[in-house]
Amino acid sequence: AGHGAVGTVGGNTDVNTTGSISKVHLATGKVVGTVRLPGKGSGWASVGYPGIAIGDGAVWAVNPRASISRIDPRSGRVAAEVKAYTGRLAAGKEGVWFVNGNSVRQIDTRTNRPAQRIESGSLELEGIAVGAGSVWATAEADGLVWRFEPGRDPIARSIDVGSGSGYIAFGAGAVWVANYTDGTVSRIDPRTNRVTSRRPIGPVQALAVGEGAAWVTVAGAARDGTLPASACSPIEAGGGTPDVLVAS
Repeated sequence: AGHGAVGTVGGNTDVNTTGSISKVHLATGKVVGTVRLPGKGSGWASVGYPGIAIGDGAVWAVNPRASISRIDPRSGRVAAEVKAYTGRLAAGKEGVWFVNGNSVRQIDTRTNRPAQRIESGSLELEGIAVGAGSVWATAEADGLVWRFEPGRDPIARSIDVGSGSGYIAFGAGAVWVANYTDGTVSRIDPRTNRVTSRRPIGPVQALAVGEGAAWVTVAGAARDGTLPASACSPIEAGGGTPDVLVAS
């Protein structure tokens, strides 16, 4: 949300990427304009990570071919295309940043080109957020949140949040991290770089922060009780009765 409106994304159902951006008027709730994002391709699937951000006087969106569009919020037209292969981006007073492999990169909004790059110690980064003068990114496989402090001599440090932590957002004075694997949402204090709380919520599908709270969507959880009657044939095991049966 920003510039007096809400931006919503329209998907390409064949590849699950963002194909268009619509502008929704706050007072009426009506769509007042839609822009088709340039290019076709198999880009990065959305899978719950934001493909749109607002900052530096523009709307930024991940294109189907994984580059980034700069959209003029007044005219609703694509003003420039940033050559960057990514599927995750974030914007704020710290600037416009995107994930690029194991690093984060800033967009020079004067030239609409990638600028400073800061590497992490992980093989690949997933979610990204900006806040408290820093850029934050998750390394889901390593169970880490990386904090990057931009500048002439950038600093990168890691915070252990548990394997499976991918979704991340900044707001209400804290960093929020959602873990799909163990179904928790963690809060990190940016003053101490420590996890101050961890709350079970269920298998998280997406995360956002606003109106003084963290908001998540969750997948349906398994129900307690016995398994349904089997429709499979009898178990076949080589050489005797098995000690353990693993059912999927």
